[in-house]
Amino acid sequence: MRRELREELLSLLSEYPLTRQFMEDINNLPCGAIIVHNFEREVVLEGSEANDYLIPFFKFAEFELANGFMGDGKELIARIARKGNQYLRGRRVYTSIHVANVASESRMGELVFGASSQPISSIGRAVVEICEGKRPQPMDPIRVPPLYDGFMWVFDDDELEKELNYCCPARDNDAVLDILARPKFRKGWIIKIKYAKDIPQIDMKAPTVIDSKGMPLWRKCRTPNNWGQTVAMHKDCEDGVPEAVHALPCVLPVGTTLERVGICNQDRHLDVDSLCINLLQKTMRHSPL
Repeated sequence: MRRELREELLSLLSEYPLTRQFMEDINNLPCGAIIVHNFEREVVLEGSEANDYLIPFFKFAEFELANGFMGDGKELIARIARKGNQYLRGRRVYTSIHVANVASESRMGELVFGASSQPISSIGRAVVEICEGKRPQPMDPIRVPPLYDGFMWVFDDDELEKELNYCCPARDNDAVLDILARPKFRKGWIIKIKYAKDIPQIDMKAPTVIDSKGMPLWRKCRTPNNWGQTVAMHKDCEDGVPEAVHALPCVLPVGTTLERVGICNQDRHLDVDSLCINLLQKTMRHSPL
């Protein structure tokens, strides 16, 4: 499926010939075409505000390519975002609703108990006991360390619950990971951290193509609440649950709760690249661009 780059994107790339050629080259590959399409959507959906982070990105890309970078589109985005501090540049989003993040019990234990004197081997079990009602919910603010390149993805909890109730009401399988397009996950409990409503100190942002680090399962769009969106694998690569991002480290206030949302029955290592051909076809067919 060969596509021509949109004029809006070509205009931004006019001063960066190496980056333009790179985009044109990866545009002929299924996963690469999805990445290019997300850049196009960034320009069209965000307008001139996208220039504030896309132009610095293209400048950095031009430098990397001039110095012999030979990787693919995903690697280039991740490399530039990390080296050039290009994360978290999207629109600020305001919310009075609960938001949630999903992790394994071991990772959630690190968040809740990581600064305590509790043995590291038992922190995952402690989180499970909270979800089983054998321990109280966190009684102190949760201090989230700078994981995941310094930012965290969160979900609209109401939308997540709708999807969970539709796909896996018994919460006895790992369908939640397909809802959230999580291609890798450890075997064990899937825990939701439900943020307290009083979170004005956390600056939520709409994710950009740079925050996605080139992940083809992420799709640039604008939901009714102006968040972003990730493709949901449980619905045959259709749009998934609304998402936002915020910086780390941060402090989640008292009132933040933990609950079980499912079980991952095996280590997941999905071959995302194998989904790209079908995903590209659906992206092009359903895209307003």
